[in-house]
Amino acid sequence: MSLIGDQAAYLSGGSPAAGKVGIGRSYDAGSTWENIDLKDPGYSSRISFPSAQTGWLVVTSDNSPAVYQTTDGGTSWVQKMLLPSERD
Repeated sequence: MSLIGDQAAYLSGGSPAAGKVGIGRSYDAGSTWENIDLKDPGYSSRISFPSAQTGWLVVTSDNSPAVYQTTDGGTSWVQKMLLPSERD
């Protein structure tokens, strides 16, 4: 989870069974949450937001572990680096 100020929060989590990572975003101190679908495979993740608009996400995956960046508060994510997989 990554907190920004006293209102904004982001969290990420993965499902090994589904092979999918999800991102949640709240702008009201966690009272309500919006789900953001990453659309890329993964089973675990770590998220960090150094500012309200810029964030980083590291996704663990058997085939395509990667680092993603957002510059629009988590609405869209761009893969910045593909890491070696466990199978390489």
